[in-house]
Amino acid sequence: MKPLIDGDVIRYEVGYAAEVGWQHKVDDKEAIPPFSYVEEVLLSRIESICQEVKATEEPVIYLSGPTNFRNNIATKKPYKGNRVNKKPWHFDNLTAYLKGMGAIVTDGIEADDLIAIDHVSSNGTTIVCSRDKDLRQLPGWFYSWELGKQPSFGPVNIDRQGTLSLSADHKKLSGTGLAFFYAQCLIGDIVDNIPGCPNVGPVRAYEILNKAHDPKRMLDAVLTEYFDAYGPDTAEEELLQQGRLLWLVRRLNEDGSPVMWEIGMEE
Repeated sequence: MKPLIDGDVIRYEVGYAAEVGWQHKVDDKEAIPPFSYVEEVLLSRIESICQEVKATEEPVIYLSGPTNFRNNIATKKPYKGNRVNKKPWHFDNLTAYLKGMGAIVTDGIEADDLIAIDHVSSNGTTIVCSRDKDLRQLPGWFYSWELGKQPSFGPVNIDRQGTLSLSADHKKLSGTGLAFFYAQCLIGDIVDNIPGCPNVGPVRAYEILNKAHDPKRMLDAVLTEYFDAYGPDTAEEELLQQGRLLWLVRRLNEDGSPVMWEIGMEE
């Protein structure tokens, strides 16, 4: 099994973890760790991931490049426009180090997309390793490591249709596969500044999708909500935009451009 590791998550997590660890170690809340310490944390994290997924091949690490096709799609809100551009001290050093390790840097798409492309085409020989919930929409093996109060997830083999679960306080909807993708089309994604369908929250999304027993019925349920919100003239156009922002690209066209989501696309 070959681990496909989300380097975008790693370089933030390791950068901040190294800062906290070093400041605790030297008892100085303002201390900046030497990069040798950051390197140690990084390699330990990668090794731990490989052990947890029982890797039989060397991992592949992915980083997002500066360009992203979604920036040109989002008209409701700027894609990821709500993010604070705060980075750990050694962010650039970590990026350079990961590139030196052979990390693949994307062009025009995100690291998530290239992970999806390689994973879907691997015939079950790869496992996605990330704490990014978006990657849980992919079928196949997936692993998310523990961090703080957030538990690990997997390794688990996600099926295409997927599942949904609602937190006890009814505030958080989580899931896998197509079910989770369609849920995001309804509730949006606050982290990426994607609005979703107006007036649909986690409870409503869970109720209508959990009653649907196949992808076609899930899509019909989503379309109904969009028709109710926007009317027949623009409903599909609105859904198409949200879906393309949320769908992880699985293939590229001959010219290298991403094959974007179309209504009804399932893989």
